[in-house]
Amino acid sequence: IGADSHTVMAGGLGAMATGLGSTDILFAMITGWTWMPKPAVWRLDIKGDIKPWIRGKDVALAVLRDIGKPPAGPDLAYECHDLTTGGLSMDSRFSLSSMGVEMGAAFFVMVPDARTKAFLRYKKASGFDMMTPEIDALYAKQVSVNVPSKSLVSIPPAPWCVENADSLGHVPIHQAFIGSCTGGRLEDIADAAAILQGRKVTTNVRLIVIPASRKIYLEALAAGYIETIVMAGGMVDTPSCGPCGGIDKGIVGKEQVMVATSNRNFPGRTGLGDTYLASAPVVAASAVAGRIVPPEEIMS
Repeated sequence: IGADSHTVMAGGLGAMATGLGSTDILFAMITGWTWMPKPAVWRLDIKGDIKPWIRGKDVALAVLRDIGKPPAGPDLAYECHDLTTGGLSMDSRFSLSSMGVEMGAAFFVMVPDARTKAFLRYKKASGFDMMTPEIDALYAKQVSVNVPSKSLVSIPPAPWCVENADSLGHVPIHQAFIGSCTGGRLEDIADAAAILQGRKVTTNVRLIVIPASRKIYLEALAAGYIETIVMAGGMVDTPSCGPCGGIDKGIVGKEQVMVATSNRNFPGRTGLGDTYLASAPVVAASAVAGRIVPPEEIMS
C-alpha cells in the first residue's frame, strides 16, 4: 500500500498494490495490517502486434477508449494478460499498470511471466513467488483490447476522451512534458532521444524531461540520452512528479496547451491550461513540430 493513488503501478510486477489515505497508511504502519472490501475482478486481455512507436501508454489509452468512463460503485481489480506478439516491455507494463487508476482500478495486476522473472533477476530480487490464475477462474467481466495500430492521445477534459494522434487536426502546443510515474522511465527517455537526435525543439515550445528516479537519470546520462535532449533544446530536471500533479517544474498557465506523458488531464490538475495525454514518442515529436503529431510525421 502507498499514499499515492498510482501505487497500483507495482501491479506491473504481478503484485497487489493500491493507494490509501494517509490515516489508513499510518494505521497499517502501526499495526502491520489493513482492511478493504474485496473488489470485483475484471479479466483484461491485451492482444495483437506491437507496431513501431506504440508503447504501454498507447495500450492504456486504448483500454480507456474502449471502456469509457470508469463505472461508478465498488472498486475494481483488473487481472491483465499480456497476449501480444512478443510481449510489452516492462517499462510499458508499468505505464499501463499506473494508468489502471484512471480505469477505476483499486488493483491492476499484470499476470507475471518469463519477462517478469527476468526483470526481477536483473534487479537482483530474491524470495519472490509467481502466482498465476486458475484455469477455471471466474470473473465479474472479461474485456479484450487490441493494441492500437496508431499512436493515441487523450484530449481534455478526461483520460478516457481518446483520439488518434493523426486525427486531431492542428493543435498547437506551448509545452511538452516527458515524465511522471506513467512516462518517465528509461524507455520513454530513450524514445525521446531517438526522435530528437539531429533535430531541435521548435521555437516557443518548452520541452521538460523529468526522469522518474535518480537511477533512471543516471542510466539516461550514461546512454547519452540526456545530452541528446539538451542539445535539441530540451530541459532536464530533478526526478519528481513535476507538473503532473500541478506541483512545480512546468505548471501550464491559462490558455496554454501541454502534451504530456502524465496520467490525468482533469481541468486544473496541471495548471490553468489544457493538457493532452500521450506517449513519449508523441510528446517528443510534438515538441519538434510545435503541434500534436504522431512520431511518424517527424521520423519520416
